[in-house]
Amino acid sequence: MESLTSAVDVQTVRVSEKGQIAIPAKMRRRLGLRRGSTLLLIEDKGRILVTKGERAAEALADDFSDLTKHAERSFRDLWENSADEVWNDV
Repeated sequence: MESLTSAVDVQTVRVSEKGQIAIPAKMRRRLGLRRGSTLLLIEDKGRILVTKGERAAEALADDFSDLTKHAERSFRDLWENSADEVWNDV
């Protein structure tokens, strides 16, 4: 295992016969990974992205919060649309 850059910690690892990899100890300590930690593996365009499970959940919650804000605003605009009140007399 060797470090390729200093600004971003990039490590090379080998895949074992069982498909396992070892995360370098320094990286595990820095990220707070312990036995039983959950990691999320994402395959994207021939790459494997790895992130901590709780970090991914937080990121998804942040992504969805923007979406829900826009949805709430849209529904409020539709609900409060006075042009729709013409149907009340029908």
